[in-house]
Amino acid sequence: MHSYDNFWFVWNQFKDQMVELTNKRSWYVDKIIKSYLFTQTRWNDSTKEWDSLKVSNMRLIKDVSEHMGQHPSILYSISKLLNDIGSSFYADGLICISNILSRHSEYYTMKLVMNTSYNLENLVRKYVYEEQE
Repeated sequence: MHSYDNFWFVWNQFKDQMVELTNKRSWYVDKIIKSYLFTQTRWNDSTKEWDSLKVSNMRLIKDVSEHMGQHPSILYSISKLLNDIGSSFYADGLICISNILSRHSEYYTMKLVMNTSYNLENLVRKYVYEEQE
């Protein structure tokens, strides 16, 4: 719990394998992606941040969106992460989501993971509310 550097070292060791994995489409890949991006973890509803997820780790969302953005579980996981423990990074995360949608036009016809649209709508609603001026 209190070994920030060790956690991110291990997390980064899996990154290349995750990029390869996202080219496959099967039920177990979805579950692995969701676990890798912290959305399978049972967070309390009130938990909006996590000690091991800092501004310096925003490269996580950026890297994932650039290298794995074509997989529907990535869009779901990033949007859920930004609504949960990564909520303090939602504005930067919206840029990554925008880049995913711009680069991968197949999202307009693709069947999305359940609650992806809901998570995206919550992010946009939050952004509009907080940045309305």
